[in-house]
Amino acid sequence: MIATKVRPEEPVFYIAISHVWSDGLGNPTENAMPLCQLRRINSILQVLPGIPSSSNGGVPFWIDTLCCPAINSPAKRLAITRMRETYASADSTFVLSADLQAIEASQLPTIDLAYLVSLSSWASRLWTLQEGALSRLVYVMFNDIVLDFSEVLEDCLGHHKSTFARGWINYGDYIRMWAIVRGDEFDDSLPALAPVFSLENAMIAVTHRTTSVTSDEALCLGSLVGADLGRIAGAAPPERMWEFWTSVPKIPWTTVLWRRERMAQPGRRWAPRSLLGVTDAVDFFSDRAAGGECTPEGLVVEAPGMILQSLVPPFRTDIYFRLYVEDCNGREQYCFYKECVGERADAARFAVPNGEFSQIAIVADDTSVTGTKNFTMLFIYKVEGDITFARRGDAGYVQKKSSSLASTFADTEKELQSRRDDPTIAEGDEYLREMEGHIVCFAARGKWDEEPRKWCID
Repeated sequence: MIATKVRPEEPVFYIAISHVWSDGLGNPTENAMPLCQLRRINSILQVLPGIPSSSNGGVPFWIDTLCCPAINSPAKRLAITRMRETYASADSTFVLSADLQAIEASQLPTIDLAYLVSLSSWASRLWTLQEGALSRLVYVMFNDIVLDFSEVLEDCLGHHKSTFARGWINYGDYIRMWAIVRGDEFDDSLPALAPVFSLENAMIAVTHRTTSVTSDEALCLGSLVGADLGRIAGAAPPERMWEFWTSVPKIPWTTVLWRRERMAQPGRRWAPRSLLGVTDAVDFFSDRAAGGECTPEGLVVEAPGMILQSLVPPFRTDIYFRLYVEDCNGREQYCFYKECVGERADAARFAVPNGEFSQIAIVADDTSVTGTKNFTMLFIYKVEGDITFARRGDAGYVQKKSSSLASTFADTEKELQSRRDDPTIAEGDEYLREMEGHIVCFAARGKWDEEPRKWCID
């Protein structure tokens, strides 16, 4: 038996190629490319700055089509788990995007170049995010020039200060372009690349990205946030997003507030099925948001809540349109609603999940409720020790109402009390108020927890 060990030469120089597979450089069946394409890539790389001389005229480069096994196997999973290291260790990443290569850019102003890259097909794909974000340098190929994208944006920031001041060009656009290509957070300067993304920054970075393979999302996100890629890659494709959630280093409790489609399996119903296309990600993060823990029964978090003391299941209908709540502590009054003003009224109902529940609760990202805040409805089914177990309901918005609501609440409470006293009204209907023949709101009283409560939310 003969054992061999491969040692890389120090230092290892190579360039990572980042490309859009649909442009023609990909191969889903085998690790092979036409020789003409390889020769073209090699000739293009010769013009990059800092390329060391080679006796054979070749430039070492890494491209997934050749270097990542095409067939699903342990070797492919290993290559995927090392993808972060692959791009981070490369001297630079070279971007090949067909739409950019068709543009003669040598005479264009830097602002146009920056917009072209950030709006390109390459910048819209999910896989290319980590390839741009993890790289030391990003070079972009146009028809007639090769550009260092970092230098392009730095040049824009250095030479357009007067246009920023006059408001002719939106300064935020530059930061967004940097974030689109490199994945960094929207800061007021060009930040140094962080070794691991926070979940918030990863969500912002993938907002406008897409992928044709749904299960790839978990792999790309996992690489960015430092999750266990071995577990994610080793799971069956339908299970990968769940493996992502169970291996994320920190899940903020405010995850339960996101208005996203959720997983369906018991114990996972708190977890979003996807993070792509979340345009309001920054609204759901806070420095105060402690991390949660995944368990078989749900996400264990500590969060402030309000138990609705006078709204007790079961119900015979969903909760429609508005939920008015008066706080038993300070007599504050709140209006909870699901949709923003102007959106479809038929979508503005809070669904009551199937099951037996003892109480309803509200958790919000800010119990002081200044302005409009996010909340989620919880349906409590048991309490064990110091943990309250609850099913996650619908999410929505909450506003603190002025004293002008007092008469509305009083009228509603009066009508509801008469309904509760009416023996002819079926159990579960006594909390409803009807106006013009339509069920429009519930009214209840509640009390905010003085300290964060420990929840297990499914």
